[in-house]
Amino acid sequence: MIDRVAALADIVAPSPVARPQPTAWWHGSPGWLLGVVAIALLLGAALAGGLWLRRMLARRRLRDLAVRLRQTEPATDIRAILPGVWADLERAGFKATRWSGLARASGERLRYAREPSPETLREFLEQVRA
Repeated sequence: MIDRVAALADIVAPSPVARPQPTAWWHGSPGWLLGVVAIALLLGAALAGGLWLRRMLARRRLRDLAVRLRQTEPATDIRAILPGVWADLERAGFKATRWSGLARASGERLRYAREPSPETLREFLEQVRA
């Protein structure tokens, strides 16, 4: 009888080893969590760098515009460039709500003037930058 059981044991394959129970995600290795944190930090740094670069370029354009206005002959009609000036100011981070009272008054005078002068624009840009 034992010979038969031994022969049967050779024929029948052993049962597979049971898989270990899955563990909760917080019990696993912290390697993937460190990877997620590193990716989030890199993404945040890239976004902050892009924002800084965009503002720096807008400020450079604003500074170049002020230099060009100082160096050029006064134009008779500057109304065509005023929307670009307002847009560059917004992109550079110079929000109208944070201007001084003098700069705000000068900006309103410039915005609603019938024929704004380049001198008014120069004064306004100097007041905003100060």
